[in-house]
Amino acid sequence: MIRLFAKIALAAVAVTACNQTSPAPGDTPQSEETGGIDAPSQPATAVAAVSSNGYSERWQQIDFWSGEYPSAFAIAEEGVIIKGMPEIKRDGATTVSCAVPHKATYSPWNGDRVGSDGLEFVTMVFQAKIAINEDVEVPAYSSDMQATLSFKAGDELTYKTYLGEGFFIASKDGADYEFGQEDLTASTVYEDGPDDELWVRVLCNDDARAWVRYSDAMKTAGIEQYNYTAYAEASDLE
Repeated sequence: MIRLFAKIALAAVAVTACNQTSPAPGDTPQSEETGGIDAPSQPATAVAAVSSNGYSERWQQIDFWSGEYPSAFAIAEEGVIIKGMPEIKRDGATTVSCAVPHKATYSPWNGDRVGSDGLEFVTMVFQAKIAINEDVEVPAYSSDMQATLSFKAGDELTYKTYLGEGFFIASKDGADYEFGQEDLTASTVYEDGPDDELWVRVLCNDDARAWVRYSDAMKTAGIEQYNYTAYAEASDLE
């Protein structure tokens, strides 16, 4: 898991204000406004603080969609128009009508489409609290090193992102670590809150661009979930 951690943990930057699989180990850290995402599909890059996008300071922006098999959608019919936004806004109006190519597949693993359209993938992740309720020593990974962290009852972690197979990234005292669910005790409590929100910046047929939320795309007629047939591979529909 060290390799996965090195790809995304230290590059993710908290976004100040102004999904799919549940994060955290086994249960979704979800409160005020969590959700997690599965194992990373491409490295994250540092992002600037975002103001006025409708997300509170408890959300973090990460520049990828992750997962053992990241979420993806395909344009299954001719003439599909997706409603999007000129910029990411949590409660923004979908004012951009974006006609998209028939058979296009929007997945971080579809390298051809990512390259031709200049697709950008963003996940907004709620930084939930993880409460440690008994003394425990936990193996953790930081960069290319493994450490054992000692926790006391009452300590807290801040959830950052889910990796997959029970592994996730959380911060302790301002440092990011990769943890495994099975290493934390059954008394550990994960804060509830909203799921991750997935966004992709697509290229429209008229060369305009729009930010499209995955959940909005999946409600659009003529769009279907893309079914992977091989790990780390995706392509436009045939």
